[in-house]
Amino acid sequence: MRQLRDIYPNELVIIGVHSAKFPTEKLTENIREAVMRHDIRHPVVNDADFEIWSQYGVRAWPTIVLVDPLGKVVGYQSGEIDAAELTHAIDTMIQDFRRQNALKPEQIAFAPEVA
Repeated sequence: MRQLRDIYPNELVIIGVHSAKFPTEKLTENIREAVMRHDIRHPVVNDADFEIWSQYGVRAWPTIVLVDPLGKVVGYQSGEIDAAELTHAIDTMIQDFRRQNALKPEQIAFAPEVA
């Protein structure tokens, strides 16, 4: 994700959604510690009750969902995905939305919590 953030700093917003496999993974403090330990720089939502998981029809870990500037799901991949394949899909989306004048490129900064 860090590589994607660096490639598309003004066109792509990454939001992680954590849906726990095990009960202790539902605890926000445990998620916070893991995010800090792995130096994750994008926001991560705790989906402890699988609400987001269900709304997006997720069936497996990991899943990537691509959402367009209007909030519509335009891409979906369960399981591991090749970085080049994902980059190509994002490049195509960016080109399409630029042609439609639907992008408002700007960098959105998130301040990570500190230990």
